[in-house]
Amino acid sequence: PYCPRTSASMVWKQGVLEFHAFGWGPVVVRRYRAGDQLVWEYADGSVTRMDRICTLPERERVPRPR
Repeated sequence: PYCPRTSASMVWKQGVLEFHAFGWGPVVVRRYRAGDQLVWEYADGSVTRMDRICTLPERERVPRPR
């Protein structure tokens, strides 16, 4: 199968991670936390909300909470 090459830059703006097409173009994806969900907003207006289904054991968390 053909796998097109893609390129994007990522910039944090006020707690939102924005993905810019080709490293300089328009924002194509915005990703952020809303409560317990991880939200992905796409350039076409669609939105995906992801619920956490598992947790990392405390002993495996690095760095440890301060």
